Amino acid sequence: MAEAPDISDADVLESYLGNDEKEELTVERARSFKRQFAELYRDRKPLYLLPKNECEVEKHICTFLRPSRLPFDELYYFDSCGEFVSDYITYEPLSNCTEPPETLRAPMTSLRLQAGNCFEMSMALCCLLTGVGYDAYCVIGYAAKGITTLDESTEMCPLLDTPEEAADLDDTMDDIPKSRYQIKPPKDLKSKFLFLMDKREKDEVEALERKKEEEEAARLAELNKKKPDVYHGLRIHSWVLVLHGKREVAKSFFIEPSTGLRMELDTEKYLGLECVFNHANYWVNMQDCGQGIKELVYDLGDSTLWEAMFTMDSEQAMSVKVPVVGENPEPAAEDDEDDEFDEDAYLASLTELPHCWTEPIDISQLEFDSRCPNGHKTTLYKKAKLENHGLYQNKRGLITRIIEYSDDLWKVESTVHEKYVHRSDHLLERIMNKEDKTVRDIFGRGHTRSLKEHFYRTDETGPEARREITYHISGRKDDLSKREHTATDLIEYFENREDFLYERHVQYGPRTKKFGPASEGKLRPILKIDEYFRRNEAKPAETDVHHRTFNFVNDRIVLRFHHRGDDVTQDVLRFLRPRGEGSTFTLTMDMVEHYRVRPASQVPNWTRLDLHRMYTKLQDEREKLLKTIRQIAEEVVETLQEREEEEQKLELEISMYDPNRNHEAKRKREELERQRIEAIRIRKEKEKDYLSPFLIRLGDPPQLTGNEAATVRYECMDAFRKRLEHQATLMHDKFKLETKELMRVQNVFQEDEKAGLHSTETEQRYKEECEGLNYRLNMLQRRIQKHREMAVKKFRELENRLDADPRLAAYDAMLADAMPKTPFQQQPSSTSKGSRMSRAGN
Repeated sequence: MAEAPDISDADVLESYLGNDEKEELTVERARSFKRQFAELYRDRKPLYLLPKNECEVEKHICTFLRPSRLPFDELYYFDSCGEFVSDYITYEPLSNCTEPPETLRAPMTSLRLQAGNCFEMSMALCCLLTGVGYDAYCVIGYAAKGITTLDESTEMCPLLDTPEEAADLDDTMDDIPKSRYQIKPPKDLKSKFLFLMDKREKDEVEALERKKEEEEAARLAELNKKKPDVYHGLRIHSWVLVLHGKREVAKSFFIEPSTGLRMELDTEKYLGLECVFNHANYWVNMQDCGQGIKELVYDLGDSTLWEAMFTMDSEQAMSVKVPVVGENPEPAAEDDEDDEFDEDAYLASLTELPHCWTEPIDISQLEFDSRCPNGHKTTLYKKAKLENHGLYQNKRGLITRIIEYSDDLWKVESTVHEKYVHRSDHLLERIMNKEDKTVRDIFGRGHTRSLKEHFYRTDETGPEARREITYHISGRKDDLSKREHTATDLIEYFENREDFLYERHVQYGPRTKKFGPASEGKLRPILKIDEYFRRNEAKPAETDVHHRTFNFVNDRIVLRFHHRGDDVTQDVLRFLRPRGEGSTFTLTMDMVEHYRVRPASQVPNWTRLDLHRMYTKLQDEREKLLKTIRQIAEEVVETLQEREEEEQKLELEISMYDPNRNHEAKRKREELERQRIEAIRIRKEKEKDYLSPFLIRLGDPPQLTGNEAATVRYECMDAFRKRLEHQATLMHDKFKLETKELMRVQNVFQEDEKAGLHSTETEQRYKEECEGLNYRLNMLQRRIQKHREMAVKKFRELENRLDADPRLAAYDAMLADAMPKTPFQQQPSSTSKGSRMSRAGN
């Protein structure tokens, strides 16, 4: 017998503490029905109709059920409801496995305590399923020991692919019909005698290995062999039945509340069935279960198969609208108030329809997000372990972890599959193969690098290790979809590019050891770059490049064009890059090799000038491509560094629409804002007074006289003027130096040109130096002009600040009283002051 929880009278509703008239009539009806059934069927167990609730009050079992609909979208489907109940409530085995419990807790009480036996869990699940429109019933029957004890160590994890499914997939692939038109394989010219000898040796080795495997399997089977269950067929259990018809359910099925899994009606885990019930009626099974429940018919309207306790049609009760928790009930129609009271109908309803006394199921968002008692739950399966975590219960955002083992004792891990939510790096899944030492990270949209998948090995580190990175194309400007890295290759895949590029393959060579700084040998030498382009229908096939190769070993550029019509081969154009020459070389025809599939065709009709321009353009693209490859290497390094920082500084994101957790983020923001304002205030207080250097010269008097204020005012403005003039002088000197340098570079280039010492490298260096010098001169000229404009403005701002400073108020009073001129007033007038500001700007 399950013990009732320690609940005071103040914690429950009044309906928990007793029965009203309607409930008493229902209880009497149940006692009479139970007594008659026992007299007619003496070989059957007594019906389980009147358990006690948590307050030790006898209640009809149908009145424990109250259909409830919670405001969570996840609980609208049967699979998510079953998963929630199995995770949220801790399963408690019955104290007596062959007898039903004498005391049952209401569904809401079980959810509040997060604990319950199979009867309490099935009732809670039935309330949720009925509330969302399923035709659900609680079942009382008999189950195998593994079900009643919740021993899943011999079962496969339901979240993993079973070997049967993989075998079915292989069989499906084998059933694909083969084509009649196939190339015959070449004749095997090997010796049949040697082949048979090798086969015999392999068969002997395989037979020996197979024998060892069978012995090991037999040993494990002997260890895992279950002992005969003395209570087989007698273990009482409760689960849920969902009939077809409502909610587009095409086929009836069972749901095991302790695991939340769906089971077929012909399952061998359930051995017998006594009765089913819901909130409207109670049906006793009149069919024989001697051969199990495979042959049972679940037509509850057939009185020869199912004996109903109440004569009321259950469909009428199921059609009543179930209110959602938190919604206000709809007001009754005005016409109902004027209806006459029907006493006969009222008395009939008292004896025919059970009355629910329990409170509706109501769970808060925080309780629903926790999912499991204490926020986590661990389940052991055959060679697997499942860990479930509630939302925000794990600091790294983990909600599910499945660990697969290669042994039956859960010691040697083979694969770890983790799922995450609300991570700042948008990581959704991580699959770690401990045997292959590989990791696959799957990201959602929103990552700073637009990552979608990242596949890498744990035994290889660094940017040159083998890895595959898949990107969300919408987040990248270059339309890159995938990038594969190895120590010697880099392969990129693109989609929907305007230049029709869809693949790029870069081959690297080994680094050569050089004496000198380590940075010189940092970059890997590039051997070859291959680019592949899709067909551009706007160009003829003879001029539309399909495959472009830059060979840096042989200094060649090869262009392969798209196939034309039904041609088997394609046009090829090769450029032999000259050695030791600059950009002023003359293209000769011996440097070009052009293979044409159709020599008589007039397309393409390239002249020597066209080929020269094409080669020049390819050279420019070659240099740009080299820079792009180097940038890719830097991008990979930056991506790996960012991933390390994201893992170290991981934070969970809280939605702005989360009312339960957003107040914590709000308090943190307010605290950070307060600290920022306080830091600004302290910094301003620590700033030096702009008049302090001039006040110190006068002994820092507490109050200035008129003459002292005029002296301080003049010295402050004079020091500011000198500072502006010094800045302007520095900029003018820098402008002169850059101008002289530009003239020197031009003179050197002109002298070299006259002496015939020109080359491609010197010309390129000259252009780069001139561009840099012209850029710096242009910037200096702009800075000088801006300094000239801002000098007057800053001078006026200083005057206004001095006029508003209360410490210099004596100067204004002196001017008002027409006191004798101070040394400051003897300085030039406003016109000359404007000239000083102009000089400072110049």
